[in-house]
Amino acid sequence: MGASLELNLERKLHKSVLVVGPDAILAQAIAKVLPGWHIESAESNHAALAKVKEATFDVIITGEDTTAKTDLELLRKIRAVKPHTRLIILTNETTPADVVASIREHAFSYFSTPFSDETLAEMIRLAAEQPSWDDGIEVLSATTAWIRLLARCDRKTADRLAQFLHELIDLPECERTATRRVFGRADSDC
Repeated sequence: MGASLELNLERKLHKSVLVVGPDAILAQAIAKVLPGWHIESAESNHAALAKVKEATFDVIITGEDTTAKTDLELLRKIRAVKPHTRLIILTNETTPADVVASIREHAFSYFSTPFSDETLAEMIRLAAEQPSWDDGIEVLSATTAWIRLLARCDRKTADRLAQFLHELIDLPECERTATRRVFGRADSDC
């Protein structure tokens, strides 16, 4: 059996993630929280695009050291090749405009540092398991001060929307809990 055929069989048997960026620590952290998953790395956006042209990945995760604008450009290029790709943006620098743009472009999710490895792992699992994800959230109109969305009424879409809102608005913990309660995810009362 050829190496290419073996790799394709492994991807079909296990969920696959492509981690973009020169930092191997992120790929190692993802492998630790998602045991049994096939994790591949690409040094740059250019290398990631080449890998996407060769193979299909359940989820693509951008590196923290790129900007959201760069990651959205990568998403557009990937979508030209593989239209329903699930991409999660990780970034060190964020603005409300970047978060709104990522929702408009149908990024699966968005995380700015610092973030929890467990929360990221849960979002990766959600991305890999959700069959019809790319029409779940639509921006009807938005500015950096307000946003009007149309969202599918299901728990997985609510989890994605809660993560986007977490990135958009820096809420005190009590209000964050109230927001989770709206989405049916409250852990405790204030």
